[in-house]
Amino acid sequence: LVDQLLGIIVARERPELEEERSQVIGQINENKKNLSDIENKILNVWYSSKGNILEDENAIKTLSSSKVLANEIVEKQHACEAAKGRIDDNRNDYLDLTHFSVSLFFTGNHLSQINHMYQFSLAWFINLFCTSIDVADKSEELDERLNSIKEHFLRSLFVNTSTSLFEEDKIVYSFLLACNLGKNCKGVMETDEWQFFLRLVKDAEDETEKGYEWLTDKMRGRMEQLKELKSLEILTDPDNEEHLEIMWDSGAPQKTTGYDHLTKDLNAFQTLLLLAAYRPDRLIPSVRTFVADTLGPQFVSQETFDIGKAFAETSSATPLIMLMKEEVNPCKYIFRFADEMGFQGRKLRILSMGSGQEEKARETIKECTQIATWVVLLNCHLVPDWMDELEYLCEDLSQDATNQDFRLWLTTMKTEAFSVPTLQLGVKVAIEEPTIVKTSLVIKLLL
Repeated sequence: LVDQLLGIIVARERPELEEERSQVIGQINENKKNLSDIENKILNVWYSSKGNILEDENAIKTLSSSKVLANEIVEKQHACEAAKGRIDDNRNDYLDLTHFSVSLFFTGNHLSQINHMYQFSLAWFINLFCTSIDVADKSEELDERLNSIKEHFLRSLFVNTSTSLFEEDKIVYSFLLACNLGKNCKGVMETDEWQFFLRLVKDAEDETEKGYEWLTDKMRGRMEQLKELKSLEILTDPDNEEHLEIMWDSGAPQKTTGYDHLTKDLNAFQTLLLLAAYRPDRLIPSVRTFVADTLGPQFVSQETFDIGKAFAETSSATPLIMLMKEEVNPCKYIFRFADEMGFQGRKLRILSMGSGQEEKARETIKECTQIATWVVLLNCHLVPDWMDELEYLCEDLSQDATNQDFRLWLTTMKTEAFSVPTLQLGVKVAIEEPTIVKTSLVIKLLL
């Protein structure tokens, strides 16, 4: 993937360099083939020669000419290898950007472990990457130009990915990005601190040393485990118990003198770890502060739901997939937007999926692809056995063979049966009622 993205960025930024590299690689491969042909020719001469080869005039001439030709090819090969090395040195200026982008791609891939519906294709990712290269601020200074592309791509990918996530999962995505890419966070996921953070959900040992009288047994056990981390040895100092008690009693521990004293020598992640272990009730606000400090506040604030923006990214061959929860009625969003776009009456075909509706859905899609009509299939999760056929129907959609105003809308709740290729092909948007968002956040805070 690094090589693929590196080729894309160089081809767009330094097309003459990528073209020269292509020619040089072609010449290197041709030289290798010619040398192989000469070796085979020499072997054939040795094999077919009768008697003493030194007395075979034709064989001697063939071997001599082959040697001369081989030497010429070897010289060309050395020149090509030197040229390739020079070109690769120039291309390596863009390596940091490609490694950055690859890290973004695999961070997004982890989201499917949270929810099966969070599937994103490499083609979609590369399209966003190319767009950022084209529209990011230009600069004569290479470092400034690369930073502009980085910033634009990170923000663009974050916004486009977050649109597909439910509210409680957006902060998880922001947190993963911060841990992978944030300043002073490089390599944090390979540390004992990260492993401890992941284990915070587990109960601590009941048997603990005395101290921290204001804490429960579970929290005292957690503090003892926390002190085992070398970076938090400050907690082993008995003089710091007073500062810890101040943090424990405060409704805003980050604003206390105890917090200032204990965290003055800690980095951002170590500070988060202390708060997450000692004040789990402040975990979500602490994560938001961590993200804002490492990536920027724009990665904490979330954009409002905009169905028009999601629709603009679709085409007659790209379905719009609305991910929903039980309490959501997607029809009110669809009807309102259809009225705005002038798709009422016969131009809006809605089917509520369930057993026995599969054949009608198939016929409706095939019928409407040739006319300016929106087809809406509600509750696709109710027909799990039909998901494979839906995948084939979506793959058969082609912009060249369908009316440009045709659109396929799919609404679904979470289901493992939903086809991964369909999820990757479509434009996904997660919808929640505002009251449900608030409840979800409260649950997260309590956890």
